[in-house]
Amino acid sequence: MEDMPLLLVLKPIVVSGDPVLSVRGQMFASQLARKHPVPFCQFLDICARHRLVKGVTADAVYWLYRNLHKRVKYPPSDATAKDIPLFQLLHPVDHLSMKCTNCIGAKDRIEAGSSLDFIELQMTKCRVAPIPFWNCSDAVTGKDMRVGFVKGDPKDDWYLKYLPTRVTNTVMQLSITGYKAFGSTEGYKISYVSHDFANATDAQGAHIGLNVTTTVRVGMLKPGAPGTNEMIYDISNSSFPLVNGQIRNRLLGNTDVGSTRKIGRGQMLHSIQEWQNLANWLQPVWAANKAKMPA
Repeated sequence: MEDMPLLLVLKPIVVSGDPVLSVRGQMFASQLARKHPVPFCQFLDICARHRLVKGVTADAVYWLYRNLHKRVKYPPSDATAKDIPLFQLLHPVDHLSMKCTNCIGAKDRIEAGSSLDFIELQMTKCRVAPIPFWNCSDAVTGKDMRVGFVKGDPKDDWYLKYLPTRVTNTVMQLSITGYKAFGSTEGYKISYVSHDFANATDAQGAHIGLNVTTTVRVGMLKPGAPGTNEMIYDISNSSFPLVNGQIRNRLLGNTDVGSTRKIGRGQMLHSIQEWQNLANWLQPVWAANKAKMPA
């Protein structure tokens, strides 16, 4: 696989006609902001089955998550290439920074129990399109308007134009088959992200890519059944309506989006871009770094 220009990684294609984002394609099945018989039960619940991530292997994704707090040279074949955070390669338009507060010592790798601080600003300069996706192109020219942080977006604009997420994430599971983590703030568990992935093969047994399912939950949460590494809504907690209301107000108060359903669509587009963009860069970066930076 040839190295891709960094610009292509920085500006994922997000137009309605793109087959990667086709509603009728085999990208995903999702439910956004589902209603529940119990009032205030759910804030946001998303499940997405992604389109095949072509050419990408589970080994490479596992390596990526184990070393997501580190930097690599990109493109790897360029001797003069600069060091770039893997977290920004994963989604340089929306990702700002991350750190692992307990990835220290000889291993210095992310694992179950690791504490990760992410800062992401999603839905940059996007609007709702006629189909249920964000459209991030100029209404007149059709050009992608999203320049990303590496282009120097003013910090003054962050809380007016973007959806900021700034929570501490605790990794529950990290293996060759998936990543699961919950986010917390002010003593409450308020978010859950799960990525389950597995290698896919053709009829002859040759590797063709990765099958991925993503689950996102936002709201007051608690651990699910033992051994599942899952977080579920804490509907029996008397603070549930109050905490969910605060979460909603915080998210909507920091963006001009104005709808939790639209936030769900934006988060799902963000996830689609992360996974589909891996085909552009992950395999050569993994091959160039796995020996000196093992999983």
